[in-house]
Amino acid sequence: MDTLEASAARTSDAYTVTATDLTGLIGTSSGFKRTARALTLSATQAAPGVPITVSVTGMTVDNGEVALTNAAFTMTAATSAGVNIALAGTTAFPVSSDGSGTGTITIPLTAAVGTITLTATDNALALNPVGAAGKGLASGNRTATANISVKAGTISVEPASASTGKIVTVTGSNFPPNTTGTVLTFGGASGIPSGGFTADSNGAFSFTTEIPASSSGGSLPPGNKIVIATVGSITGTTTNFAIASPSITITPAEASPEDIVVLTGSGFNALSAITTLTIGTASALPSPAPKAGRSGDIEASVEIPLLNPGTYTVVVTNADGFTATGTFKAVAAKATAASTSDTPATIFADVIANSDNLVRVWRFSNADQSWQFYDPRPEFEDANSLAKSGAGDIVWVNVAAEQDFQGATLFPGWNLISLN
Repeated sequence: MDTLEASAARTSDAYTVTATDLTGLIGTSSGFKRTARALTLSATQAAPGVPITVSVTGMTVDNGEVALTNAAFTMTAATSAGVNIALAGTTAFPVSSDGSGTGTITIPLTAAVGTITLTATDNALALNPVGAAGKGLASGNRTATANISVKAGTISVEPASASTGKIVTVTGSNFPPNTTGTVLTFGGASGIPSGGFTADSNGAFSFTTEIPASSSGGSLPPGNKIVIATVGSITGTTTNFAIASPSITITPAEASPEDIVVLTGSGFNALSAITTLTIGTASALPSPAPKAGRSGDIEASVEIPLLNPGTYTVVVTNADGFTATGTFKAVAAKATAASTSDTPATIFADVIANSDNLVRVWRFSNADQSWQFYDPRPEFEDANSLAKSGAGDIVWVNVAAEQDFQGATLFPGWNLISLN
């Protein structure tokens, strides 16, 4: 039996084996092939702290020449720039009689994004040292290499649009496992929750946090924001998140002048009062001015100013130019429904009884744009058109002499009053 030895540069060769004795050739064989020397990884991509299974073939086997020295291979790592990286834990593993071996290493937690070259080196020099007479002397330890990629982390934010003070869920993966996060920013403002966050044993995390205020105070302005998370040496980013633009809703969406509507808004600069509220060109800003809450929400009761019927643009602005627009429809004032509580003769009975002081009553109906009248004189009994009236009606009353009526004073001539 003899030992095959080759230079460390060889990885795979076919061989012809020839046997001779003192008398000459005995025979040859061309069916012998050297096993390729190779390093295989269980993954081509991993996050720092993640275990990787390494497998080797074609390594030097133990020929028993050196006692207490067994065949083994050792794993080392280096960056693409050639800087060595220290692997934690076990790095040396046995080589079996067929030159193969396997082991598990862990990518260092300090590994940065990039390509890492892993090298498996056997101990051929220790197994076949110079001076081992009659044996195949090793020209050097044999090596095999393979590359693994450390990628950036991935993160996402749900919902993908929110404003300062709102709660969102941040999810991440491909980070160092069991490691505490050190950075979480939204547009440069720190959003790390009060309890912090930590990647689990798979390098993933999912937690809720509040969209932070701007680093200079107030709400983050509307628009797309870069969200950055860092765990250990790995950073992940996303641009798929935006601070929502302010928005408003008016309920009801149409009303008459002097009616009260409710304005609700979101996404405004937190804790800042409204500075502008216009419907068309008319100001409708209440006093005191409503103020946005800490999450940028606004709710206010607004009186519709005197407007002609039509559709108007509503503009609401608060500090730092946070502005929202909407639409509102102004409609004509609704006519007060005519009361049918009593007859004019009953309502004005005291005036009539005062020496026939009541001359005539007129009422205009907005509902049908018509006039009705009541004249107490008997000759007008069939001509009278105002059959019923009462509280809320606005009427013209003509009296001959001054007289108190429903807490007011009627003066001689025409008086415009609202009936109680």
